[in-house]
Amino acid sequence: MKNATSAAQFRRAPQEAPPRSGPIAPGWHTALMVILVLGPLIQARIAARLNPGAALQAPPAIPFYLTGALVLFIFLAFTWWGLRLRGHTLSRLVGGRWSNWKQVAGDIGLAVLFWALWYAALSALKLGLRAAGITNSQASGMIFPTTALQVGLFVFNSVLSGLVEELVFRGYLMTQFTAWTRSATLGVILQAALFGAAHGFYLGTRQVLLIFASGILIGAFALWRKNLRPAMAFHAWADIFGAVIVRGLPFQ
Repeated sequence: MKNATSAAQFRRAPQEAPPRSGPIAPGWHTALMVILVLGPLIQARIAARLNPGAALQAPPAIPFYLTGALVLFIFLAFTWWGLRLRGHTLSRLVGGRWSNWKQVAGDIGLAVLFWALWYAALSALKLGLRAAGITNSQASGMIFPTTALQVGLFVFNSVLSGLVEELVFRGYLMTQFTAWTRSATLGVILQAALFGAAHGFYLGTRQVLLIFASGILIGAFALWRKNLRPAMAFHAWADIFGAVIVRGLPFQ
Protein backbone atom coordinates (compact mmCIF):
# COMPACT_ATOMS: atom_id res chain seq x y z
CA MET A 1 0.00 0.00 0.00
CA LYS A 2 2.81 2.42 0.88
CA ASN A 3 4.55 1.74 -2.44
CA ALA A 4 1.29 2.30 -4.34
CA THR A 5 0.70 5.60 -2.53
CA SER A 6 4.24 6.74 -3.30
CA ALA A 7 3.83 5.86 -6.97
CA ALA A 8 0.56 7.80 -7.15
CA GLN A 9 2.19 10.83 -5.52
CA PHE A 10 5.05 10.61 -8.00
CA ARG A 11 2.64 10.58 -10.95
CA ARG A 12 0.84 13.64 -9.57
CA ALA A 13 4.05 15.54 -8.84
CA PRO A 14 4.54 18.69 -10.92
CA GLN A 15 7.05 18.53 -13.73
CA GLU A 16 10.44 20.11 -13.24
CA ALA A 17 10.31 23.86 -13.70
CA PRO A 18 12.65 25.50 -16.22
CA PRO A 19 15.96 26.81 -14.86
CA ARG A 20 15.35 30.46 -13.96
CA SER A 21 17.63 31.03 -10.97
CA GLY A 22 20.80 31.74 -12.93
CA PRO A 23 22.35 31.94 -16.41
CA ILE A 24 21.73 28.82 -18.46
CA ALA A 25 24.48 29.40 -21.04
CA PRO A 26 27.82 31.25 -21.23
CA GLY A 27 27.72 34.99 -21.87
CA TRP A 28 29.65 34.70 -25.12
CA HIS A 29 27.07 32.22 -26.41
CA THR A 30 24.26 34.65 -25.64
CA ALA A 31 26.15 37.46 -27.40
CA LEU A 32 26.34 35.25 -30.49
CA MET A 33 22.65 34.45 -30.11
CA VAL A 34 21.79 38.16 -30.14
CA ILE A 35 23.91 38.63 -33.27
CA LEU A 36 22.07 35.73 -34.92
CA VAL A 37 18.71 37.21 -33.94
CA LEU A 38 19.61 40.65 -35.33
CA GLY A 39 21.54 39.29 -38.33
CA PRO A 40 18.66 39.39 -40.86
CA LEU A 41 17.75 42.94 -39.82
CA ILE A 42 21.34 44.15 -40.15
CA GLN A 43 21.72 42.42 -43.52
CA ALA A 44 18.43 43.90 -44.77
CA ARG A 45 19.43 47.41 -43.71
CA ILE A 46 22.78 47.10 -45.49
CA ALA A 47 21.09 45.72 -48.62
CA ALA A 48 18.56 48.57 -48.56
CA ARG A 49 21.35 51.15 -48.52
CA LEU A 50 23.17 49.46 -51.37
CA ASN A 51 19.99 48.88 -53.38
CA PRO A 52 17.21 51.32 -52.36
CA GLY A 53 13.77 49.79 -52.76
CA ALA A 54 15.00 46.20 -52.43
CA ALA A 55 13.22 45.80 -49.09
CA LEU A 56 9.90 46.39 -50.85
CA GLN A 57 10.41 43.45 -53.21
CA ALA A 58 8.77 40.39 -51.67
CA PRO A 59 10.65 37.15 -52.40
CA PRO A 60 8.88 34.07 -53.81
CA ALA A 61 6.81 32.29 -51.16
CA ILE A 62 8.24 28.76 -51.27
CA PRO A 63 11.96 29.75 -51.08
CA PHE A 64 11.02 32.20 -48.31
CA TYR A 65 9.26 29.50 -46.27
CA LEU A 66 12.02 26.93 -46.82
CA THR A 67 14.71 29.43 -45.84
CA GLY A 68 12.70 30.31 -42.75
CA ALA A 69 12.49 26.66 -41.72
CA LEU A 70 16.24 26.23 -42.17
CA VAL A 71 16.93 29.30 -40.03
CA LEU A 72 14.64 27.97 -37.29
CA PHE A 73 16.49 24.63 -37.25
CA ILE A 74 19.79 26.53 -36.93
CA PHE A 75 18.41 28.46 -33.95
CA LEU A 76 17.18 25.22 -32.38
CA ALA A 77 20.60 23.59 -32.73
CA PHE A 78 22.38 26.71 -31.44
CA THR A 79 20.08 26.90 -28.40
CA TRP A 80 20.60 23.19 -27.66
CA TRP A 81 24.37 23.69 -27.82
CA GLY A 82 24.32 26.64 -25.44
CA LEU A 83 22.24 24.73 -22.90
CA ARG A 84 24.50 21.69 -23.13
CA LEU A 85 27.51 23.87 -22.26
CA ARG A 86 25.95 24.42 -18.82
CA GLY A 87 24.44 20.96 -18.43
CA HIS A 88 20.83 21.97 -19.23
CA THR A 89 18.40 20.38 -21.67
CA LEU A 90 15.73 21.67 -24.03
CA SER A 91 13.11 19.68 -22.12
CA ARG A 92 13.99 21.40 -18.86
CA LEU A 93 13.89 24.81 -20.52
CA VAL A 94 10.40 24.05 -21.84
CA GLY A 95 9.33 23.01 -18.35
CA GLY A 96 9.00 19.28 -18.88
CA ARG A 97 6.88 17.11 -21.13
CA TRP A 98 3.20 16.31 -21.05
CA SER A 99 2.53 13.22 -18.94
CA ASN A 100 -1.21 12.78 -19.59
CA TRP A 101 -4.04 14.04 -21.78
CA LYS A 102 -5.35 16.36 -19.08
CA GLN A 103 -2.14 18.38 -19.21
CA VAL A 104 -2.40 18.55 -23.01
CA ALA A 105 -6.02 19.73 -22.84
CA GLY A 106 -5.23 22.20 -20.07
CA ASP A 107 -2.33 23.80 -21.94
CA ILE A 108 -4.29 24.02 -25.19
CA GLY A 109 -7.23 25.55 -23.34
CA LEU A 110 -4.97 28.17 -21.77
CA ALA A 111 -3.40 28.86 -25.16
CA VAL A 112 -6.84 29.51 -26.71
CA LEU A 113 -7.91 31.80 -23.86
CA PHE A 114 -4.64 33.71 -24.04
CA TRP A 115 -4.96 33.99 -27.83
CA ALA A 116 -8.38 35.65 -27.45
CA LEU A 117 -7.01 38.20 -24.94
CA TRP A 118 -3.88 38.75 -27.04
CA TYR A 119 -5.91 39.29 -30.22
CA ALA A 120 -8.15 41.86 -28.53
CA ALA A 121 -5.19 43.72 -27.01
CA LEU A 122 -3.18 43.86 -30.24
CA SER A 123 -6.24 44.82 -32.29
CA ALA A 124 -6.77 47.82 -30.02
CA LEU A 125 -3.08 48.72 -30.20
CA LYS A 126 -3.10 48.43 -33.99
CA LEU A 127 -5.99 50.88 -34.20
CA GLY A 128 -4.10 53.28 -31.96
CA LEU A 129 -0.91 53.05 -34.01
CA ARG A 130 -2.86 53.51 -37.23
CA ALA A 131 -4.56 56.60 -35.79
CA ALA A 132 -1.14 57.94 -34.84
CA GLY A 133 0.01 57.57 -38.44
CA ILE A 134 2.52 54.78 -37.76
CA THR A 135 2.60 52.68 -40.91
CA ASN A 136 4.22 49.61 -42.43
CA SER A 137 5.92 51.48 -45.27
CA GLN A 138 9.41 50.52 -46.38
CA ALA A 139 8.82 46.82 -45.81
CA SER A 140 8.00 43.85 -48.02
CA GLY A 141 5.30 42.65 -45.64
CA MET A 142 4.12 39.13 -44.90
CA ILE A 143 4.07 36.63 -47.77
CA PHE A 144 0.71 34.90 -47.50
CA PRO A 145 0.30 31.32 -48.80
CA THR A 146 -2.02 30.90 -51.80
CA THR A 147 -1.56 27.30 -53.03
CA ALA A 148 -1.97 24.00 -51.18
CA LEU A 149 1.80 23.47 -51.10
CA GLN A 150 2.39 26.97 -49.75
CA VAL A 151 -0.28 26.48 -47.08
CA GLY A 152 1.33 23.18 -46.03
CA LEU A 153 4.76 24.76 -45.79
CA PHE A 154 3.38 27.73 -43.89
CA VAL A 155 1.58 25.52 -41.35
CA PHE A 156 4.77 23.49 -40.87
CA ASN A 157 6.74 26.71 -40.38
CA SER A 158 4.12 28.01 -37.93
CA VAL A 159 4.39 24.93 -35.73
CA LEU A 160 8.18 25.01 -35.94
CA SER A 161 8.19 28.73 -35.21
CA GLY A 162 5.95 28.22 -32.19
CA LEU A 163 8.41 25.71 -30.78
CA VAL A 164 11.71 27.37 -31.66
CA GLU A 165 10.89 31.05 -31.17
CA GLU A 166 9.42 30.38 -27.74
CA LEU A 167 12.51 28.37 -26.80
CA VAL A 168 14.80 31.18 -27.98
CA PHE A 169 12.94 34.27 -26.75
CA ARG A 170 10.73 33.28 -23.82
CA GLY A 171 13.02 30.43 -22.80
CA TYR A 172 16.70 31.05 -23.44
CA LEU A 173 16.90 34.85 -23.77
CA MET A 174 14.32 35.73 -21.11
CA THR A 175 16.01 33.43 -18.62
CA GLN A 176 19.44 34.89 -19.38
CA PHE A 177 18.30 38.52 -19.18
CA THR A 178 16.36 37.85 -15.97
CA ALA A 179 19.40 36.23 -14.38
CA TRP A 180 21.78 39.02 -15.41
CA THR A 181 19.53 41.93 -14.46
CA ARG A 182 17.96 40.17 -11.47
CA SER A 183 14.64 41.48 -12.70
CA ALA A 184 11.91 39.40 -14.31
CA THR A 185 10.36 42.59 -15.68
CA LEU A 186 13.57 43.58 -17.48
CA GLY A 187 13.93 40.02 -18.72
CA VAL A 188 10.49 40.21 -20.33
CA ILE A 189 11.11 43.65 -21.86
CA LEU A 190 14.56 42.86 -23.27
CA GLN A 191 13.52 39.64 -24.96
CA ALA A 192 10.45 41.40 -26.36
CA ALA A 193 12.62 44.15 -27.83
CA LEU A 194 14.75 41.55 -29.61
CA PHE A 195 11.61 39.69 -30.67
CA GLY A 196 10.32 42.81 -32.39
CA ALA A 197 13.67 43.70 -33.93
CA ALA A 198 14.10 40.15 -35.25
CA HIS A 199 11.06 40.69 -37.49
CA GLY A 200 12.10 44.13 -38.66
CA PHE A 201 13.85 42.92 -41.79
CA TYR A 202 10.58 42.30 -43.65
CA LEU A 203 7.79 43.91 -41.59
CA GLY A 204 7.10 47.59 -41.17
CA THR A 205 7.35 49.87 -38.14
CA ARG A 206 3.77 49.29 -36.99
CA GLN A 207 4.21 45.53 -37.15
CA VAL A 208 7.50 45.63 -35.26
CA LEU A 209 5.80 47.60 -32.47
CA LEU A 210 2.92 45.12 -32.43
CA ILE A 211 5.33 42.20 -32.24
CA PHE A 212 7.25 43.95 -29.45
CA ALA A 213 3.99 44.29 -27.50
CA SER A 214 3.20 40.67 -28.34
CA GLY A 215 6.57 39.62 -26.93
CA ILE A 216 5.78 41.36 -23.65
CA LEU A 217 2.39 39.66 -23.38
CA ILE A 218 3.74 36.21 -24.23
CA GLY A 219 6.70 36.71 -21.88
CA ALA A 220 4.38 37.57 -19.01
CA PHE A 221 2.22 34.57 -19.89
CA ALA A 222 5.21 32.18 -19.89
CA LEU A 223 6.49 33.69 -16.64
CA TRP A 224 3.12 33.13 -15.02
CA ARG A 225 2.82 29.54 -16.23
CA LYS A 226 6.47 28.70 -15.43
CA ASN A 227 6.70 26.61 -18.59
CA LEU A 228 6.60 27.24 -22.34
CA ARG A 229 4.08 24.65 -23.51
CA PRO A 230 0.94 26.87 -23.62
CA ALA A 231 2.95 29.70 -25.21
CA MET A 232 4.20 27.34 -27.92
CA ALA A 233 0.66 26.18 -28.71
CA PHE A 234 -0.56 29.78 -28.77
CA HIS A 235 2.28 30.96 -31.02
CA ALA A 236 1.70 28.25 -33.62
CA TRP A 237 -2.06 28.84 -33.70
CA ALA A 238 -1.70 32.65 -33.85
CA ASP A 239 0.56 32.39 -36.91
CA ILE A 240 -1.74 29.91 -38.67
CA PHE A 241 -4.86 31.93 -37.92
CA GLY A 242 -3.26 35.21 -38.98
CA ALA A 243 -2.15 33.99 -42.40
CA VAL A 244 -4.18 30.94 -43.43
CA ILE A 245 -7.61 31.43 -41.86
CA VAL A 246 -7.95 35.21 -41.59
CA ARG A 247 -5.26 37.55 -42.85
CA GLY A 248 -5.16 39.55 -39.67
CA LEU A 249 -2.88 40.00 -36.71
CA PRO A 250 0.03 40.09 -36.49
CA PHE A 251 0.70 40.44 -40.22
CA GLN A 252 -1.15 43.58 -41.32
